[in-house]
Amino acid sequence: MIKFSNDHAMPKPPDEFIEELMSGRELFHKGRATHILIIQGKLSKEQVKTWVKQYHYYRANVPRKELYILANCPIQAVRLERVKKYLDEEDDRLIGGKTGPHSESWLRLGDGLGIAREEMESFGDVIPEYRLLCDSWLNYARDHSWLEGAAMSFDEDVGTGKGGQRMQLAEALSKFYGVPDWGLVHYAVHAELDIEHGASTHDLIRRYAVTDEAQEGVRRAVRFKRAFRPLEDRCLRIACKIDPRLLVDLD
Repeated sequence: MIKFSNDHAMPKPPDEFIEELMSGRELFHKGRATHILIIQGKLSKEQVKTWVKQYHYYRANVPRKELYILANCPIQAVRLERVKKYLDEEDDRLIGGKTGPHSESWLRLGDGLGIAREEMESFGDVIPEYRLLCDSWLNYARDHSWLEGAAMSFDEDVGTGKGGQRMQLAEALSKFYGVPDWGLVHYAVHAELDIEHGASTHDLIRRYAVTDEAQEGVRRAVRFKRAFRPLEDRCLRIACKIDPRLLVDLD
């Protein structure tokens, strides 16, 4: 059987390519059973504490992921544009913001649940499965092109906004688990910021994924991050020792 080479395949026009990527999106809660159980108040406070400690490992590594993207990017204009996302995560006070490190806002959520800072920052309770998964995400940014690393944030704006799933998480953490308002800063900040970051990622893809090779790399990166989320949820369910019977009625 004759196989035709794809070396000279024509890239899609930018808007058509973005539309293709958008068509593969799922709702924010798909593959995130742990989030839904928290929103419904079905986990114990100890289980929620475990979830917070696990997820801190991911949050603490976001600035490192952004630095890999910057280091891999040979285009000064993109580095200057993209550095804002890095500084938003690392410490936005360096660019006139007031939030500080985003990992600190997650630590404040831990404070609101009564988790000692030492427990959070030691990562001693992070299960090996979740550590390995997060490391694979970090290494993807390190080992691939800057555009592919950036493309992993394509779906960052899913579930955001004031009525989105992330704010529902914040409301549940307050209602069912007694987290005070000062412990929910992470959600207040990201409710709008993730929309901005998602839009900037789409814009980068429109401008720089202009060859078939670049578009295929972006597809792989988006697929990687979409596969990451359900695997992440599986790890979190293992760490939190969630009763499988709670999953039966979830969509």
